[in-house]
Parts: sequence; structure tokens; C-alpha cells
Amino acid sequence: MWQLRGQNRRLNPGSRRARKQLLNTPTHRVLVEDNDHFMDEGRTHIEFRLAGHEATNRCLNDFVTNLQILCAIAVLAIGACSSGSSELSGPELIVKCQKAYASLKSYKGTTEVVTSMTVNGAPFKTQASAHVRFLRPAMLHVEADTTGFFPQHYGIVSTATETWMTKIEGNGWERAESPEMAIAGFTGVSGGSVTTIPALLLNTGWGNALATLSPHRVTRSTSNGQEVYVVECSNVAGTTTLWIDASTFLLARLDQKMDISRMSQPDMPDHPELKSEMQGMKDYTTTEIFSHVKVNPRIPKSVFSRPHGAH
Repeated sequence: MWQLRGQNRRLNPGSRRARKQLLNTPTHRVLVEDNDHFMDEGRTHIEFRLAGHEATNRCLNDFVTNLQILCAIAVLAIGACSSGSSELSGPELIVKCQKAYASLKSYKGTTEVVTSMTVNGAPFKTQASAHVRFLRPAMLHVEADTTGFFPQHYGIVSTATETWMTKIEGNGWERAESPEMAIAGFTGVSGGSVTTIPALLLNTGWGNALATLSPHRVTRSTSNGQEVYVVECSNVAGTTTLWIDASTFLLARLDQKMDISRMSQPDMPDHPELKSEMQGMKDYTTTEIFSHVKVNPRIPKSVFSRPHGAH
């Protein structure tokens, strides 16, 4: 016979009622009275001898194990629901990207661009790279080089109060009205390498790659080993695909496909030559890769001082 601690009742260990009571009783409350039945206190595995044969009761272990499995399944289910509901929309990702650049105190990185198009039926391709350094509020230093049909070096330096840009024709530096005007002056000839990141950091009207986009599809992917959101967008002249880093919300890559001839259709009566030239540009594609990015690095202010020989 055995009994439960704190109770006067004695139960027959071979009865169905006793077994049912056992399942609802912590093992430390069970007292064994004779040598025919025993229990190892402190364990949920209860062994006892009945009528000359051995029996093993593992009901408590099974109950605990099953409960743990059910809890684990519930946690996974809740996690799956949470992850599905936390996906960001295209407009939300663009806003997060804009805020990410606006929050940076300093920036250092490289932009590499490959551009191809058809000009009056002839294929055209160029490559460019730019090293961008930035210190808030508006200190900027960009050094860019293009290869291909128009190989050239381009530079922009802004102290936040004064801006200089390299001369497109000849050597040396010349003053620019503002960092935005310098960026605009080099956008086309530099293949856009001096444009995208500086425009986002300075939040300029010209060259802002995130403006006037209509996102319509968001997927997840990787770029150079980084987890990214891929946001497919449309605009007046074609499509833009943004590859946004899932952790920093900075751009990892940008793809554009445009029909530049469509951009010449609005009012351009004062520039017939430019309009004619643009109408011959089709199948324009460009890929920008943003690498070696350093967020809020320490950059000496001397990097943004007046260029040598500039006036």
C-alpha cells in the first residue's frame, strides 16, 4: 500500500483509481509503505513492483514532453504570423531609406556605375566610379572617373558655404553656385556616379533617386551577401529597381531602364538640338552598385577644404 502526503487515505497501487490519482500528484508527495512498491523521490519516472512482475509508468514524462512540444509549435506559429505581418510596403521602404540617409552624420563609400544605351541605332556603353565623402550639414567631397567613350576625371568639393567643381574643359577648379548645381552639372557626363548618393545625403531636388517613384512590388533577396528588399518601381520614362539593405535601409544597388526619347516629348521649344539628340537615345539601362560603405565614420574636416589652386 502507499499513501499521499498530507492525506490519510491509503490506495491500492494496482487499482485504476490509484493510477489516475498518481497522474495528478507530484512525485515528492508519494509515500511508499512496503518493500513490494518503491519510488525514487525527486524524479518523474516512477517504478513499482506489482504481484511479482515489474511495471514502468512514464506517464508524467510523456505528459511533460507532449506539453513542451505543443508550446514549441505554438511559439513557431506565433512567430510565423508575426514575420508575415511585419513586411514593409514599397512606399514604407522608400520613406525608411530617405530617413536613413537624413539621419547620417557622416558617410564614406564607393559608387560603381555601368551604363548602356542605343544612340541613333548605335550601341553605347560607359563605366564610372566615384568615391563619396560627406559630413553633415553639407560638407561634400566627390572624386569620380569615367571610362569608355568619354574618359574623364570629375571632382566636387563643398565646405557647406562654398562649392567648387573641376572644369569640364581644361584643368583646374571653378566655383559652383551650390553643391546641387555641381551635382547637376556632372550627372550626365559622370554616368550618374556623382549624383545618387550626394543627392540623397543633401536631399536635393535634382538627382533624388527616390523622388517621383511609384513602387508596385517588393521581394526579398541578397546583394553582395547582404539581405535586401527589392523594390520595383515605375516612373514617367521607365522603371527603377531599388535594392535596400534590410538592416541599415541604405541603398545597396539601383537599376534603371528608361526610354530617354520619351523624356523629350514635353515642352522643349527653346532647345531643338537637345530634343533631337534625346529622341535618338533609347534602351537606356544603368546599374549602380554602392560598396565599401562606412556609416558615420570619422572624417577630418580638412578633406572638405578648398582645393589646391581654387579661387
